[in-house]
Amino acid sequence: MGGIRVKETMEQIHIPEKILPGEDSLPRKIHDSRVLFAIAEIRRPGNIQRYEGMFGETAACVGFPTADGSGGTLLFPGDAFGITARSQYKEGAWKFIESVLDPKEAEQMEPKELVYSIHWELNGLPSVKKIMDIMNEYYLEDDREWAEKGRDFGFLTYEDGWVIEFHALTQGEIDTVLELVKDAKPFYSAEEDDIVKIIGEEASAYYRGQKSLEDVAEIIQNRVRLYVNERR
Repeated sequence: MGGIRVKETMEQIHIPEKILPGEDSLPRKIHDSRVLFAIAEIRRPGNIQRYEGMFGETAACVGFPTADGSGGTLLFPGDAFGITARSQYKEGAWKFIESVLDPKEAEQMEPKELVYSIHWELNGLPSVKKIMDIMNEYYLEDDREWAEKGRDFGFLTYEDGWVIEFHALTQGEIDTVLELVKDAKPFYSAEEDDIVKIIGEEASAYYRGQKSLEDVAEIIQNRVRLYVNERR
């Protein structure tokens, strides 16, 4: 799931890429006002703390821009099931899908066992809200016990010295993630989209300081126009 970025001008948008030697980290660029928005990938509620640490305050999850102005959070499916329109066994296929989504078996598991099984098998958020609620209760209790023992929650360091410290998960952070999930729309991969590839190929020259914003925009427009004309 992604979504704390609004499409503005290219100098305001961070496109994830490998950090070059000597290049400043994303949180450093945010702190210096060189980047105003970032894409958040949330696989569990605690992940949102990383982005709060990047901005040095509570991050506003504004989502990607949409034509109708609705929320622009994207939901990336891990495992997806489908039934072909011409299948002769639709009834059986539906029963299988219903069994996969049935939370009864998971509800009988110990919360700790459930959390670890989801992390290892899915490495993301469960699709059944009842299961997510069980996991969130476990996170809160486990973090509370960890804090009572006086233990810290670790930190993330960057090569340029920027440090993000983590803390016990809060109900407010969980509520934020649940709200994002509620409004999230399914994501359809654009990795094979030729126009997206063109943008990715040319945009890097701007971020490396090799070309100006105007030059890169013009090159992208020309390449896209040529691409579209060739396929008419």
